[in-house]
Amino acid sequence: MTQMSDLKSNGADIFWRRVRSQRFGRGFFEGFVLGLSAARSTFSLDVAFGNFGTIYVNNQNNQQITTQANQQLAQLQQVEARLKNGSPEDSRNLAGELTRLGVQADTQNPQQLKEQILSRITPAKERLQTQSAAVQSNQRVGLFKNAVKWLLGALISSVLFFTLWRGTDWAR
Repeated sequence: MTQMSDLKSNGADIFWRRVRSQRFGRGFFEGFVLGLSAARSTFSLDVAFGNFGTIYVNNQNNQQITTQANQQLAQLQQVEARLKNGSPEDSRNLAGELTRLGVQADTQNPQQLKEQILSRITPAKERLQTQSAAVQSNQRVGLFKNAVKWLLGALISSVLFFTLWRGTDWAR
């Protein structure tokens, strides 16, 4: 009988050794490291492309906003130059244009009108620069918030990819 119990223990030992070697042997650790590096490289590529894309879009937005602000600033400077170098008749014409746009303008005294419009141009230039900087800042913040959301999504998807890969070990 002792021989029979020795056989059973030896058979059980052989079985568990085989199971342990299959689950936690060299192949397990190689597979684990391979899957982890695949998930990490997927996430790393997503981070790299996400950062470069975010920087590119930010630069494009800044360039577009700066171009628009410069065009409006040039228009204000043209109006300023036209008023400074213009005749009283030009001031009256400008007053007529302003009236059509809904801005109150006194056409009786061209000199007073000229001073009034010139006094509005300087604050308009400052307001334009302030608004331009604010729009750039707001777009940058929104863009980076979206980039963080996308990168977190990339992290979650790479973890899920790794988990799915590890879960389908039986199929390989």
